Amino acid sequence: MRIAIAATRAEISDDASAQIGDHAGRTPYYLIFDGQGTLVETISNPFTGTEHGAGHRTARMLADKNINLVIAGRFGSAMREELSERGIKMSEQTGKVQDALAAAKT
Repeated sequence: MRIAIAATRAEISDDASAQIGDHAGRTPYYLIFDGQGTLVETISNPFTGTEHGAGHRTARMLADKNINLVIAGRFGSAMREELSERGIKMSEQTGKVQDALAAAKT
């Protein structure tokens, strides 16, 4: 299991201050966790400033990383469609990355 969580910051600190990014296709960062909740990779989203196609491109990038679940504040229709076609689950959540991760592991 690999979980990608949209994040407003590239790091998570002990105070769990990293917030979930609002828009899945344009979030500045993705934090990638394994099924045990260990941070395995941080990705800077190169499609944040893309005028068109950010959702499709971000979904393909995450699929290439073998992600099983993506958590973000919201998903646009293009990203939702691309992830669905690839069998990747989605969850719309707000709040702290750590809280979403804890919920996903259960």
